[in-house]
Amino acid sequence: MKSMILFMMFVSILSARLDPFEPVTLKPIKSNKIKPYYTPDDKGRTVKLIPEVKHKDINNTKKVVIIKKEIKKPTKKECEVVLSNEINKLKQETKKKDKIIKKLKKIKVIEDNTEFIPVTYKILPFITIDIGQKYISAISRPKYKVLRYYFLKDEKKVVFDFRAKVNMRTRYKIIKNHPYFKAYKIGNHPELKDYFFRVVIELKKQINQFKVIINQNKATLIYKK
Repeated sequence: MKSMILFMMFVSILSARLDPFEPVTLKPIKSNKIKPYYTPDDKGRTVKLIPEVKHKDINNTKKVVIIKKEIKKPTKKECEVVLSNEINKLKQETKKKDKIIKKLKKIKVIEDNTEFIPVTYKILPFITIDIGQKYISAISRPKYKVLRYYFLKDEKKVVFDFRAKVNMRTRYKIIKNHPYFKAYKIGNHPELKDYFFRVVIELKKQINQFKVIINQNKATLIYKK
């Protein structure tokens, strides 16, 4: 009798497990959420635990590929063409420079060959400069006699002093196209005890190629050769 009862119970249990419409009780599943944890000091403070972060695999990062563009080397023929063009440019520039130099030389030759025309400059009422082909004369008033003269060999200059008490500003003039005389300069010196004004002649040739002739108020410098 007991065995019969046990058998009936076993069959009923099996039928209950096989029936899909019979309710089944599931065990509770543990939550993955992190619960707040209270510290031992019992002050109600909570500590949040941070879940472990998985590091990214470096090998999975995107790779930047740099593509180097190959530079095409010029051929020998291309190099020769470029070199030939540069040489032609240089030749043209040289020709232009040569033409300019020739023109400048022609102008200089014309200036050098220009014949000097004798001229007389009335500088002031009391002083006149007379320039000829081979001489230059400084002529003052009859009462303004030549006081002295001397040579400045290193500077190629001849100095004439005329006794006079005058006041004037310094004059300087270049003598163009003259073969022997470069320029003249006139100025007074009232600061000295013996009042005088000075005439300085600048030369193109050596001092020993000139001679001086003094005639009271007239000083003349002559080229000897």
